[in-house]
This record gives sequence, structure tokens and C-alpha cells, in this order.
Amino acid sequence: MDSILKVIETPGANYVADFAEASILFRGFHVPPDAPIVGRKLQELKEFSSTDSFLIVAVQRKDEMLIPTGQTQIEPEDTIFVLVARAGLPFFLPIVNRRAMETQRVIIYGATRVGTQLAQLLEKRVKVVVLVEPDEDKAHLAASRLTEATILHGHATETEILKEVTSEAVDFFVGAAEDEEANILSCLLAKKQYARKTIVITKEPDYVPIFGSIGMDVVINPRLFTVSSILQHIIRGPILSMVKLFDRSEAEAIEMVVEKESKMADKALRHVHFPKGSILGAIIRKGEMILPHGDFVVASGD
Repeated sequence: MDSILKVIETPGANYVADFAEASILFRGFHVPPDAPIVGRKLQELKEFSSTDSFLIVAVQRKDEMLIPTGQTQIEPEDTIFVLVARAGLPFFLPIVNRRAMETQRVIIYGATRVGTQLAQLLEKRVKVVVLVEPDEDKAHLAASRLTEATILHGHATETEILKEVTSEAVDFFVGAAEDEEANILSCLLAKKQYARKTIVITKEPDYVPIFGSIGMDVVINPRLFTVSSILQHIIRGPILSMVKLFDRSEAEAIEMVVEKESKMADKALRHVHFPKGSILGAIIRKGEMILPHGDFVVASGD
């Protein structure tokens, strides 16, 4: 639920997670061909304002996950993963997508627990929220719980039922029904006809990579997010949080505390040997986000 809400509230994002009590945002963005950063090397991004508030830590290019260097050039259709200070997000968004707009209209298919709760959260934040439910009793129950959202009884694959609310483009269509086939079909139809972006909820983790290849913008698998949260408690040591890039199972982002006995403590980063294929994205010290350089000395408690 929290992940869906963050995607909707972050224009252009297709992956979301938070670190350091939500002071650092971890976001994934698809890079459209006309994005200002296309063709730029990462070291050239310094010309943009507030570059001290974000760092691109990974680039998904087709089926390959890259850990970038200053020489890495951003290409059209890349997916970039960014660590950004919460206060710096408004400055970063125009860099990755000049057409990113605030969410105004959302259609949710399925008055399930997730669908209804999402509508409740959004109806006070978004101009238009529509909840579509094929079961009449469930539609009436949802209507009794919602105050601002519009409830429609019918199937989201029936275009006639949505005409009254789709005179303008819809920012997000969310497939939240229990019937996964209906979620897929309704999302594909919405994407083709009126929705800028689609979010589909699936219980099958193996389906996640496939959905992206057929045009789904955002795929949420609650089970994978639950597994990540459980692993935080199972794995011993200084790990505070750990998230998987959910459709790329080998990539993870980890938040941890530097303990006194750590080999990193009191060392400059250039003398720390990180595992191959890893990158240190940011350091929090006394509540402040720092994008460290090679001479930065790590302290216990960071």
C-alpha cells in the first residue's frame, strides 16, 4: 500500500523505497528520449542545480544492471535509480522528465482491501479518484467507507462505464482486483486508451519481469516487499533496512550503521575495499545527507 501511494505521489517514478526514516528517497525513473539528462555523462550533471542532493547509483539498460561511474552516459529508455534528499526531489524531477506532472486523476479497479484503502488515502490528496468494482455488494460496501471518491459498479474492461470520468487523461490506473487476469487486461486497455501510467498488483513474483515487457509501468508484488521487511529482522548485524529492486532480484539497496568494530570506521573511503558491483550512495551524519568523496572519513555511528 505504502509503495503504491509513493509511486502515485512521485511523478514519473516506477520504483520507490525510503531510507533514514524517509529523509532519503530511493526512486527509480524511466528516462524518456527528451529528458534533459539524455546523452549526458554523470560527471556533467554538476551543471544542474542542487546536484549535491541526489546521486544516481544504478542504471538499468535493457537486461543489464550497471553501477555507474562519472563516465557513464545516460541513454534513452534507461531506468535510473536515484538516492535523493526529500527536500531535493522537486529539483531533480525536471531533470529526468520535463513532462512530469502532479497526479490529479486516478482510477482503481477492484474494491479489495488494497483498492479500498488506497482510495481512502488518495481521496483527500488527489482531485479525482474513481473506484471500479464488478461485484455490486462490494461496490456498495466501498461506497459506505469512502467520502470523496466516485464508486462505479462494473468491469474496468467495459469502456462505456468509464466514459463519464475519462473525458480527460487519467494519470494512473491501478489494477487491484483479486482476479489477476482482469488486472492485466484492464491495465493494458487503460494504457492504450486513456491512462498515462498503469500500476498492476500481482501475487506472483515470477510474473514481475514479464509485466514490464508488455507495457505495465509499475508492478507491485506485496510478497516481495514483505520478504524484504522480514529479512531486515532475520539477518543479524548492523542492517537497518534492505530492499530489492523487485523485478531485478539480484540487485539490493541496504541501509546499515557503521559500528566501532567495522573495518570502515575511521577510514577514508578510498582505502575501503567495497565488493565488486557495489556503490556507496550516501551517508547520514547527525541527520544530514552527505554524498561522500574518496577522501571522506567514515565514523562509527554513520
